[in-house]
Parts: sequence; structure tokens; C-alpha cells
Amino acid sequence: EAKALKPEKKQSAKELLGYMFQNKYTVPLIIAFVVNWFATMLFSSATIYYARDIMGNGDFMKILNNARSLPAMFLLVIGVVPLFATKFGKRKALVFAFISHLVSGVILFVAGQNLILLVLGQVLRSVGSAFGSTMLMAMVSDTADYINLKNNIDISGMTSSIVSFGMKVGMGLGSAVLAWTLAWGGYSGEAAKNGLAQSASTMLAEKACFIYIPTACFLLLLFICNTLDVDKKVKELRASLEAKTNA
Repeated sequence: EAKALKPEKKQSAKELLGYMFQNKYTVPLIIAFVVNWFATMLFSSATIYYARDIMGNGDFMKILNNARSLPAMFLLVIGVVPLFATKFGKRKALVFAFISHLVSGVILFVAGQNLILLVLGQVLRSVGSAFGSTMLMAMVSDTADYINLKNNIDISGMTSSIVSFGMKVGMGLGSAVLAWTLAWGGYSGEAAKNGLAQSASTMLAEKACFIYIPTACFLLLLFICNTLDVDKKVKELRASLEAKTNA
């Protein structure tokens, strides 16, 4: 948890909010949270539609969901993500995460109804999610450290709101965009109920939600993460403060 160096006085919420946004990391981090959880919610929710209407078998949803969730759980349990971040840095871990998502998008795009390729794409998504979500969380703490050390305050509680805000807004948008996109594609609940095929425009909408839009989101995130070198800046600030203390 981030701690300040003996704040001189208690800051008002307005002052803390000012400190929070007077740096180059807060806004990109908020955008990254929203986009990441928007994309995740969108492709997660679209899985059933892709399995049932594109692959022709709704039972494949369980296989696709397991391929997307189990590898991430395994990586987190054995501690691969923090080891990678320690060795290569958090920004590079984020780059790795979003490249994994982009490669996954390419594989899913060419997979069509090929279950093996679809599972491979989902596994890469899982790897990307394990690294991406974990590193974004870690960067919230780093941003708090950066603001605290630079301004001699304690803003840790306020910066933690980035997590809940980004996740709630992103997931809410993901659910809404799924509904809007399916409506745009002319999705028929009656056809689904009676086991009938959806229209070509509906299947395009389902592919957009499962593959195209999320992949575009992770391309955007790849560009955003180039600005998130906050862990490096925190190390520099700590070294500078230690040098002044020891001088």
C-alpha cells in the first residue's frame, strides 16, 4: 500500500482530486481500466452467441469459457505474473498482455468454426487477461505512490477508486454495447428459441462483439500502455528522496 512521507496537513477532497489529476498517469489509467473491462465484458457475454449461432452448438460455450478462464487462474496461482513484472517491468508486462490479446484476435478471426483454433485463441486471451488486469491493478498503487512521494500527501484511498470506477463503467458499457450491436444486427430471440439460424447481419454483429471490437480495444490499450511508465518514475523518486535524506 502506498504511503506518503509524513503529510504536513490534512488535505481536502478537492485538493486531493487536484493532485490526482495533475499528473500524466491518472487519465490514461482510468481509460485503460474502462476499455479493458469493456472489452472483457463484451467478449465474455458474446461467447454464448458465438458458440450457438456461429459454431452451431451452444454446448461449446463451456469449452470456450474454460479455455479463457483456467489458464489465467493457473498463471496467477503459480505466481508467473509478478515474476515477469519484477524481471521485465510492469509496462512491458502490460505490452505482453495486450499483444497476447491481439494475437488471440487474429487467431479467432481466422478460426471460423475450428474448435482447436478457437480454444487456442481463448487461451491467449486468458494469458492476456491474467497479465493485463493484474498489472493495471498494480499501476493504481504505483500511481498513488507517485502522487504521494511527489507531493508529500496520502492519496491512496482516492486512487483506489479508479479500480471500482473503471470496472463498473467498463462492464456496464460492455453489456450495453452487446445489446445495441445485437439489435443493430437484427438478432431474433424467437429464432434462437426455436433453434433456427440467425441472419447474416446478426452473425456479423456476434462476431463483432466476440472478436472485432475487443481486438480493436486491445490495440488501443497497447498504445495507452506506452505512457504508463509510472513504476519507473516511482523508483526514480524514491532514489532521489533517499539521496536527499542521506545528504
